[in-house]
Amino acid sequence: MPVPTLHRLAAAAGVLCAFALCFNVARRGGLVPSTDLARAAAPLAQLFGLWLLTGLYASIRARTGSLGLVGYALNSFGLAGLVGCEYIVNLVLPYVPPATVADLLDGLAGAVFTGTQAVFLTGALLFAAALARGGLPPVAVGLYATGAVAVGLRGILPDATLGPGLVLAAIGLGRLAVGLYRSAARTAPAPGHGH
Repeated sequence: MPVPTLHRLAAAAGVLCAFALCFNVARRGGLVPSTDLARAAAPLAQLFGLWLLTGLYASIRARTGSLGLVGYALNSFGLAGLVGCEYIVNLVLPYVPPATVADLLDGLAGAVFTGTQAVFLTGALLFAAALARGGLPPVAVGLYATGAVAVGLRGILPDATLGPGLVLAAIGLGRLAVGLYRSAARTAPAPGHGH
């Protein structure tokens, strides 16, 4: 697959990620009904986000060295783990008695959730540093990093910080996706000179 095509697909996934994050905030805030279908769609943000991370990493890897690789790897592992957490939180825990949920979160499941958030937060901050080193827009990178803090520290920060954090991340990721799409357009081969 030609690199500009990968970048365009990743950029489209990034825009979908931003919309999915905002949809999740609206659902959690009661602006959108929290139906089974809406809860099942919750992990789409992370799934689309994985595509965006891959495209962003491909666009900066030559300029960021080990920092970019480690940040990308940890951010991707954490984000993939959050997909599983989202499915459990949205499709399993609502149907489990509250006392059982409390026991699960006080045990191994809670430790796995916390570990996943820690990997995601570490990776997101390292990847944000790599994005900045790679010359991507600092405001967009900062918004993503700020949102990642709200997600990564979800169990520590007040619940009221998650929604605004997700919106900030969505804005930052949306901007990074648009920039990635534009860079793909600049690097695409001229018609008749394809790969």
